[in-house]
Amino acid sequence: MAGTKQAAATPGPWVAEPGTTTGRQVVAPNAPKVKRVIARLGGPDREANAHLIAAAPDLLGELKRMVEHFSAWANDHSDEATTETWAALYCARAALAKAEGSSHD
Repeated sequence: MAGTKQAAATPGPWVAEPGTTTGRQVVAPNAPKVKRVIARLGGPDREANAHLIAAAPDLLGELKRMVEHFSAWANDHSDEATTETWAALYCARAALAKAEGSSHD
């Protein structure tokens, strides 16, 4: 994946918890205090958004693992890999690039 690399994200785990007012917040409980709060959320979808953001480190790690595994499988079994297999890998790589702040070629 080409492009400029952004700084590394705060390592997980991240958890959703009640915020300081009526909202929710996502925190990294094991991070230094200055990096502990990942996001503060309000609005009607704050609960669902907080849980989605809190899952981001796990989702990113598992998507990387799946892309690596299925890329190797598709390359080794190119006669069995369908157009949909290649399209899914392309989209997964694009999602990884977006998450990592780089462009997908």
